[in-house]
Amino acid sequence: MVPRGIPKRGYVGSKKDDGGFEMSLRSYDFMGNRCVEGGAKLKCMAVGTAGAVSADTVDNGNGTYTCSWHSEKAGKHKVQVLIGDEQVIGSPFLLELLPSEPALELTTISGSGLERVVAGEPCTICVKLVDQFGNPIPLNESLRFGLALLPAGENARRKKRKSDQYKGKWDRKQQHYEMTYLPTKTGELQLHLWYETRIEDTKRWQRTQLPGSPFTVMGASGKWHAYSSTVRVEWAEDAHDKPQIIDPNDDLPDDVPCGSMVYIRPQVKDQFGNPAPDDGNLTVEIVGPDRISKVLDVKQTADGLLAKYETLLMGMYWLDVLLNGTPVQGSPMTFKVVTGSADGGKSVVEVPKRPLYEDICYEVVLRTVDRLGNRCDRSTATVTARLLPSITGGKLPDGQSSIIEVDDMEDGTFVLDVELVSEADVKLIVTITVPGDKPQEMAAVPLRFLRTGADPSEKGELKLAVEQKKKAVADSKGDKKGAVAGAAKKAGGSAVVGADKKSVQIDASAGGSAVVGSDAGEGGARQGGSAGQVEGGA
Repeated sequence: MVPRGIPKRGYVGSKKDDGGFEMSLRSYDFMGNRCVEGGAKLKCMAVGTAGAVSADTVDNGNGTYTCSWHSEKAGKHKVQVLIGDEQVIGSPFLLELLPSEPALELTTISGSGLERVVAGEPCTICVKLVDQFGNPIPLNESLRFGLALLPAGENARRKKRKSDQYKGKWDRKQQHYEMTYLPTKTGELQLHLWYETRIEDTKRWQRTQLPGSPFTVMGASGKWHAYSSTVRVEWAEDAHDKPQIIDPNDDLPDDVPCGSMVYIRPQVKDQFGNPAPDDGNLTVEIVGPDRISKVLDVKQTADGLLAKYETLLMGMYWLDVLLNGTPVQGSPMTFKVVTGSADGGKSVVEVPKRPLYEDICYEVVLRTVDRLGNRCDRSTATVTARLLPSITGGKLPDGQSSIIEVDDMEDGTFVLDVELVSEADVKLIVTITVPGDKPQEMAAVPLRFLRTGADPSEKGELKLAVEQKKKAVADSKGDKKGAVAGAAKKAGGSAVVGADKKSVQIDASAGGSAVVGSDAGEGGARQGGSAGQVEGGA
């Protein structure tokens, strides 16, 4: 009888290849007694295989017989065991022969994802793994496949790298395994393919690269994706300046100097962050303080896409970068255009209108103006000042310092404390230095300091007037220097300081500058230069 409870399964191949299936049968007489001698006419064979399965019987001479079947064709075969012309118990039965080990030289790999892929578009690889006899090897619990799509040159670490995600299925009709994966990278890539077999009685797997792996694959970017695309916005006040980034995540809008060039650099990407063409769907739009919307031209440069905009108006700006109407990351954003950096050719030096006298400290006001003519309302530069003789080769009065003290009022104005120890004609040199730029020397401002009159009461009356004016200003402003600069700025004139601190306050309530004190004299002066302006009040 055919033994029960044992799997009727083996592998293709001959006996010498450890292939086929073999089993031992014990014979019994008609009374059910176990036979102890051979000689029975027992034979085994295959049914309807047309010679694809060979059978062999061995009489062991002790009542047992060894039957074996061999074939190069995998699958289920119907076999039988006969004694004479009668079937033994359990015969016929189905014998399953499985494929043997993979023969890599006979393995075929095909599919669209072996040469060119597009990010975001599924690709399918078909692997037909066969044994030495050409039998397809189906997927089973001891066999699995893997793949990895990597940039060219990247170390794949073939024995350790985990497989990329894919969808796999066994195609019974085509007798191959399909692996569908989603590429996410672009450029020159390498597709690594392998299969793994479980090591018997362990949880470990042994990996074998498939023939031709790795395959060289060219990856193209997918369709543009607004939420994956970004924009980088920078500004530079001068073409030679290093651009500064406008941060879209700031709670407060970034300050951009008036007259700066704003550089908008969109970066169009697909859903995986790969650079992608915009296909004409990109729009860069800006709205200025005048509420006028303007669509900017976007050009392709060696560094990518670029749109430029020159800020000529002060105030708030709104910038939108859209892909088919959808904002990219970082859009919309706002920024505020403020006064530009001080320009030596536009800035104004205001000197007192009244005559200047020796031994009295006067305040000369510098009002900085940017290159577009906007009066600066913030400190954008450092200012230094010095005195020189009015005549080339001349010299300053004995004991006279050439250095002028400069106070930055942090509102775009600078106060210069000018005092001469004796009467003389001098010129005031003002230098404006914007960080990162060369110093700008304004046109020389000629100043004439007169000798105070012989009448000793002159200084006394002047001192009294100054003290009264200073006290009134200090009471209202609380700070002498702030009051002086504030009064000068409000009046559009300047201030002179004298008395016990050698200051005289200029009264500019009439729109000009006037010395407060007796015998100060009438008249005024307006002095100017090619690189700047000097005003003495009207």
